[in-house]
Amino acid sequence: MAFGIRGKLFLVFFLLILVVGSSAGLYLDRALSNWLESQVRNELSRYVNMGRFSLEQHQGPFSADALDPLADNLGRSTTARITLIDPHGAVLGDSQVELADLSTLDNHDNRPEVQEARSGGFGTAIRWSATVRAELFYVATPYLHQDGSQWIVRAAHHLKELEPIRTRLRMMLMLAAILAILAAIAVSALAAHFSTRRFRHLMGQVHALSREALSDLPEAANLPRDELGMLDASFRQMASELKRNVISVSGERKLFQSILHEMADGLLVLDDDQRVLLYNPMVESMLGLDGGQLGEPLSNFLPLQVREQLFSAMKPGSVTEGTAEIQLAGEDHARYIEVQWTPMAENHGCIMVFHDNTVLRRQELIRKDFIANVSHELRTPISILQANAETLLSGALGDKAYSRQLVTAMERHAVRLSHIITRLLDLSRLESDEFVLQRELVNLSSLVNNVVEHIKPLAQDRDITFWSMISPEATCLADREAVEEVLTNLVNNAVKYIPEKSQITISCRDQGDLLRIEVADNGPGIDPVHFPRIFERFYRVDKGRSRDMGGTGLGLAIVKQMIRKMGGQVGLESVDPQGSRFWFTVPKDQSSSASTSERGGAGEEERRPPAPDELIG
Repeated sequence: MAFGIRGKLFLVFFLLILVVGSSAGLYLDRALSNWLESQVRNELSRYVNMGRFSLEQHQGPFSADALDPLADNLGRSTTARITLIDPHGAVLGDSQVELADLSTLDNHDNRPEVQEARSGGFGTAIRWSATVRAELFYVATPYLHQDGSQWIVRAAHHLKELEPIRTRLRMMLMLAAILAILAAIAVSALAAHFSTRRFRHLMGQVHALSREALSDLPEAANLPRDELGMLDASFRQMASELKRNVISVSGERKLFQSILHEMADGLLVLDDDQRVLLYNPMVESMLGLDGGQLGEPLSNFLPLQVREQLFSAMKPGSVTEGTAEIQLAGEDHARYIEVQWTPMAENHGCIMVFHDNTVLRRQELIRKDFIANVSHELRTPISILQANAETLLSGALGDKAYSRQLVTAMERHAVRLSHIITRLLDLSRLESDEFVLQRELVNLSSLVNNVVEHIKPLAQDRDITFWSMISPEATCLADREAVEEVLTNLVNNAVKYIPEKSQITISCRDQGDLLRIEVADNGPGIDPVHFPRIFERFYRVDKGRSRDMGGTGLGLAIVKQMIRKMGGQVGLESVDPQGSRFWFTVPKDQSSSASTSERGGAGEEERRPPAPDELIG
């Protein structure tokens, strides 16, 4: 009967492993345990010195109300249990005991570490703590109060937290023992002559598997069918299976990560203790998180305003399926986040999905405002038409002067009603996908002159001055009638709402493939709170004044849609020190560089008062 490789190695190294390994292991294990305890003792000594220093610096009363927060702060900064004991053995501060529970603690004057500290200036003990129900390593030191009383500062560390360190050290000892055995094998002529080649072959497979270098497995050797040969075959089969599994898991992980990062909604996964297991970047963006940590309790992970609203909607004590909408304060407007949560299988955690409903809520608000404004705008002229008609039918036709006033009012409001309906139809037509504006080369200087000439009669009585900062050669590629209507609307609004003897400046600037055309005034300006909604239908900064001047509240909405149809943007900004600047962009004529000339293309930092020859009219 031939010996297998396992029998040969067992017979050669049994005594060596038993004697050397056991002796060295027991000795080093004890030595390392003593070293660990020494390290913990030194660390706790440093902590109690910190506590003694904190008591020396403490300016307030030496009472539980004052000392327990001090112990809590020391406990958080040192990760140890800090206890402050008065001269009579009463505990007035403990980092792991609530203030209200301090009075229930036993007198600590009979604790061995406390007695040793009072008598010798330093005390240690390893014992079971009934307070925290765990075995702790205690270190205590006295503090001499200025009134001559002796206080005790004690620090404690859980011994079970040393077990992972002991385990790692023992693993290192075991690895060292294995290496020692391998060294013995290397110098043993009999074992080296018989099994070195085959042993290295097997170890090559083990190392390849350990670092997942599955393609680096050594070539199979012609080994006999003993234990080592069968183990070699098993390794190769395991490597093949592992390679397939690694490829599959890697692909699934990449797919999962891709889905997680590309989700439009926020995803948050909790364990059964409501600690964060997983979350995607969208959660950070929605909730304004600043580097949340995995493993954190949900109560610490979420911002305060989110936590208060969400916890008030969730049932305390257990996680059941539910939905809530939370409101977050934003820079410009509130944000609305819908949260859906559902427990995972067998109640092992919870999945939370965050969906941003801000756009939906904003659209609902705009829709409600639009319906209310349309109703109001149409109801006023219709009500006057109806009232005047009823007055005429009830006998006012006999009074020619009075009936003429009624009919004149009916005509004025009928014209206003027709104007509102026409503007609504224009806006609907602009928003239609079928409507397309015709683009052509438009000379901006000529167009601006036409707009000003048309509006000048309205401005002359109020001594309003127009300035043009546009080069005569500046051209854009746009619909001429649309650009003229946009400019007319913006200039007309400026004329209506600025005081007498004001100025309106029309200019343009080069922005790459676009021209930015600006209409600025030095009037009282517009409060920035209105900027986000000023281009909405029927939105008015001053509702009463707008209606008195005959405005429908649709002009700026039409301006916005026209500019979008031409591939540009529109906006509003304040002018320093006062005034407003409406601007819009249109595609420029690439063959013309006039907009970047000295007159028309000045940047923001180069704006200057216009020269006398730039005055219009």
